[in-house]
Amino acid sequence: MATSVFFSQVIAATPAQGDQDHRHILVDCYPQIPDRTEFLLGSGPDPVPAITEGIQRLTTGGATLIVIPCNTANALLARRRELTEFPILDWVTTSVVEMEVSSSIGILATSGSSLPAAGRTLLACAASRSSCLAEQVRTA
Repeated sequence: MATSVFFSQVIAATPAQGDQDHRHILVDCYPQIPDRTEFLLGSGPDPVPAITEGIQRLTTGGATLIVIPCNTANALLARRRELTEFPILDWVTTSVVEMEVSSSIGILATSGSSLPAAGRTLLACAASRSSCLAEQVRTA
């Protein structure tokens, strides 16, 4: 679902007069990637091999910049960087850099997500709300 939202935002932010003015975007929609939250919490299989396969499909198709909109997958970013020569946009860190005026940042995320930014405070919701969010993500 995050990919479709990101794609819509790219389209909306592109100053295009017609179809030919838009960016060439490749999307690898692979819902069989093992659950990132379960892996990060120690109860599921490693999703990195499936993520790597997706990156390889994108680069074979001509991609030179990789964006993975799933915030939970960003917790695995260091491992993914080892597996491709192309840059992977770290949108969490990029967002934090853009919010330098705030020392506390709220993020709507699953329990497997992290905010890798020194000197920042993550305002997490209560466990019951986090579980509720995870259920909403799975059923959306």
